[in-house]
Amino acid sequence: MGILINSQSKKLVAKNTNRSSDYERRSHFSMMLPISAKLFTGNGDVKHYVKAGLYGGTVTSPGFILPEFENDYGLTFGTGIEKGKIQLGISYVYGLPSIPLTASGDQSVKNRSFSIFAAYIFDNK
Repeated sequence: MGILINSQSKKLVAKNTNRSSDYERRSHFSMMLPISAKLFTGNGDVKHYVKAGLYGGTVTSPGFILPEFENDYGLTFGTGIEKGKIQLGISYVYGLPSIPLTASGDQSVKNRSFSIFAAYIFDNK
């Protein structure tokens, strides 16, 4: 179990045009607590796994002086391999609520992210 902290950048296209030159970038940070179940297959040195679960957390929306915090929650899915204490995998997050990107709320996104990761598992003995 762990907490994930990451930064994401979104490309926003103006509502009244589809030209790629009319956009701005907004960044936000998120902190998520995923809770997932893993199913392992294989009995040799290398084990394959699939995982699915839920996550909850908070996202900062960029504010003028101080950021505003928004609740975020959704589903998470992934697959990977584990050999000894090393894990390699891919993961997808499917956020459910809309997260406002502007103070007026006229622009919002849903947290949809794909990630590739490597992890080292520490023994707790």
